[in-house]
Amino acid sequence: YTWGLEHSLELVDHCALVLDIHHHWIYSKGEYIESDDNRIKVIKDSWRDVRPVIHYSVSREDVLVEHDPDQLPDYQLLTSLGFTSTRLRAHSDYYWNNSVNNWAATHNEWADIMCEAKQKNLASEPFIKKSL
Repeated sequence: YTWGLEHSLELVDHCALVLDIHHHWIYSKGEYIESDDNRIKVIKDSWRDVRPVIHYSVSREDVLVEHDPDQLPDYQLLTSLGFTSTRLRAHSDYYWNNSVNNWAATHNEWADIMCEAKQKNLASEPFIKKSL
C-alpha cells in the first residue's frame, strides 16, 4: 500500500505482478482501475502466458456503516469527511458493496480473483455466484 501500481510496473521483467485493486484504489486516492486500462496489459504480460491473479477486498463494512451498498465509495468525499486511508485500507469481513463487487467482477475476464475478505469462504461464494 505504500508502493503504487506505477512503481510495481518497473518489476515486470523480473516477476509476475499481482494487482490489488482495493489497495490501488487507496494508493491512487480513488481510482477504480478498469479492466481495459493499458496498465492491465503490462500486468497480464508479466505472467508470461499464465492466467494472472489479482487481489480483491473492500473497505470494512463497520467503517462505512451508513454507506449505500449500491454506490461506489468516493475516496475524496470519504477522506474529506475524516476517514483516513488507514481506516479505508482495512479489509471487510464480507463483500457488502454491490457496486464495488460489480466493478471488481469485470476483472474476472482477464484474471483469477483472490478473495481478501476476512470471512473468505463465506464472502467469496455469493460474490462469484453474482459475478458469473
